[in-house]
Amino acid sequence: MAEVEAAQLKEEGNRHFQSQDYKAATKSYSQALKLTKDKSLLATLYRNRAACGLKMESYVQAASDASRAIDINSSDIKALYRRCQALEHLGKLDQAFKDVQRCATLEPRNQNFQETLRRLNTSIQEKLRVQFSTDSRVQNMFEILLDQNSDADKLEKAANNLIVLGREDAGAEGIFQNNGVALLLQLLDTKRPELVLAAVRTLSGMCSGHRARANSGHDSHALFPGDLEPVPGNAVEGFLPALL
Repeated sequence: MAEVEAAQLKEEGNRHFQSQDYKAATKSYSQALKLTKDKSLLATLYRNRAACGLKMESYVQAASDASRAIDINSSDIKALYRRCQALEHLGKLDQAFKDVQRCATLEPRNQNFQETLRRLNTSIQEKLRVQFSTDSRVQNMFEILLDQNSDADKLEKAANNLIVLGREDAGAEGIFQNNGVALLLQLLDTKRPELVLAAVRTLSGMCSGHRARANSGHDSHALFPGDLEPVPGNAVEGFLPALL
């Protein structure tokens, strides 16, 4: 009886999906999932609910549902492609590429899969290019800031650039992934007002709205202005205009 009802709910969900009522379709599929133990039906329901998630831009849920369908059948090409789409929207390009690569292996003549492969490959290469460029810039700026022989003009430019990078997602991630927190702590330890200010403002930009980075910094050192030793007011004010 439960299996019959589950199959009926699946059909009901399909009708809602066709009429573009994705919320109602999701509800029907979810109810059906509670009633069936049939693996084939379970895979279909998760796969269909993933499609609803994509339509509603609930990409985390879509990826999770597609993964459950794939756990049941690793060659579920629809689930693989839907997870690929969800992962791409989540910015997880490498994982998305692996999924569509698997799809293209299963159906090598599918032009949609081939086009997605090309698009993701281009996006990944561009991301790597930007990341490499950002990493080089980060390393160069820290070399200048931590070099006691750097002149004032170079220090000011490096500090400005570091602060700007800290406010950008790619820049903040580049700083974080390249031992940047430890290097920023070295700037704090110099006790030089202009470097301390640059470090604080960079850390503030990096951690703003990003819990993982904020927690990492908080666990390793006192990072924020309230935790720092006071710096001479006139020294900070003299450097501040260059940083605004």
